[in-house]
Amino acid sequence: MPAESGGGGEHYTMRVSLWGLASAYRRQGRFKEAENALLQIVDIEKRNLGEEHPETLVSMNNLAITYLRQRRYDEAEELLVRLITIRKSTLGDRSPEILSLTNNLVSLYSRQGHYEKAEKMAIELLEASRIEMGLDDPDTLVRMNNLAWIYWKRGRLDEAHELQKQALAEKTKVLGKDHPGTIGALALGASIMKDMGHRAEALSLQQACVDGYRESLGPEHPKTVSAVQVLAWWEAETGLSEQ
Repeated sequence: MPAESGGGGEHYTMRVSLWGLASAYRRQGRFKEAENALLQIVDIEKRNLGEEHPETLVSMNNLAITYLRQRRYDEAEELLVRLITIRKSTLGDRSPEILSLTNNLVSLYSRQGHYEKAEKMAIELLEASRIEMGLDDPDTLVRMNNLAWIYWKRGRLDEAHELQKQALAEKTKVLGKDHPGTIGALALGASIMKDMGHRAEALSLQQACVDGYRESLGPEHPKTVSAVQVLAWWEAETGLSEQ
């Protein structure tokens, strides 16, 4: 929600209304409509607050994420790089905001399959997060799991397994075993185990993911549905599914 600052009055009221629309559209997965609302917000904020105002930059970041969700990677990258350049000039290289923006860029490169570029940035990002925010910070743990995911996608299973185990242990300690983020780390572990040839352990871990998501998110949640589908697929591959 935008603060009532330099762009008050009519402009503030319009921004609040558009923010509500953009947020609702994003929750519903209607990203094109969210994009249209965010473009209007960014335009209003640039004209009334300036491009480098913190609220404008927040809106630009949300717009970049919306581009990312639509797989419009060139537009997302251009905006994220611009944001990082602006914020580094005032915040330095390792502020939480810079680390968050960099994480979005890592996600973008990962989605594009540019794993070598994503890995280099993810390693630097995780190291900075450990130093600046601590190992037990939830964002640090997300970045640790993300790097493990990149290792897995690149076929470096031993490295992926070691880092995923560390991420899972820390997430269990910090977030609790039933937190969706912890279950997500468990799901990555299941995929790694499967690719390492440990099918029985992979199936057991994936079943735990299904149970965990059902309990924490409900049976209809997309994460639960996806986990059930993966488990059924793996069981079919090993001939264990019910006929």
